[in-house]
Amino acid sequence: MPNQKPRTAKAASDDIRTAYQAAVQLIIYEGQLTWWSLAVFMAFATLLIAGAASTSFLGVTNAQLVAMVSLLFAIAGVISSLMWWSMLARGRRYYEYWVASARALEQQMGDTIQTLQRGQLFAEGGKVQVDNKVIAFRFIERIPMKSIFHLFYASFTLIFFCLVAMNSYRVVVAF
Repeated sequence: MPNQKPRTAKAASDDIRTAYQAAVQLIIYEGQLTWWSLAVFMAFATLLIAGAASTSFLGVTNAQLVAMVSLLFAIAGVISSLMWWSMLARGRRYYEYWVASARALEQQMGDTIQTLQRGQLFAEGGKVQVDNKVIAFRFIERIPMKSIFHLFYASFTLIFFCLVAMNSYRVVVAF
């Protein structure tokens, strides 16, 4: 494009601000998506646990059928736990990417904007000062959210594996 005008410093600065705002919006989106996915998983997992732990279903008296259906609920629970866990891990990677991208853009905006730069120090367990207030995590608050999410999904996966074992035994006994 031979007629393209050279970019001004103001235009470059505006581009950085726009990219920063987009990255922050994507951080918010990923965070909301994580919590929404968790809520859906909790509802679904609760139903699967109820089905897998059930000793009878409405109108069904056949022990073999109940054991087989309960086993299927438990297997579906293992599969869904692993799927949701994978989706969460992938979403957390996007979240980390958007935070790192926004932090890099923030560094180009000058020393006056340090929200994400201080946030990294804060997230890693350091103390930060905003105005005259020093903020630091206490003991239990230092556990990173991504570790808590992994522990959460690992716990549900383990519960469903136990239900598979229990229902496999019920199927063997029923036949």
